Amino acid sequence: MKLEFHKIAGEDVPFIMLECVVCGEEIAIRECDVKTTKPFECASCHHSRVLSYREFVTITDRFSAPLLQFLILKRKTSSLQSN
Repeated sequence: MKLEFHKIAGEDVPFIMLECVVCGEEIAIRECDVKTTKPFECASCHHSRVLSYREFVTITDRFSAPLLQFLILKRKTSSLQSN
């Protein structure tokens, strides 16, 4: 489980990278989609994976500080660009 930022339409978007329990490939989940209860599908083997409550708490605990820092920097740069 790790945090990565991918460029989408010129903006950095945070993704949580999970491992597929069947084939071991990475499943990229947008940070905003982690809160949903829908299953996430592996692009390689099409295995559906649902986050357990324990995984959700672990993700929230592990990545809340870097995500908060990312949002603060994003807000500061957008306010500097608007001035």
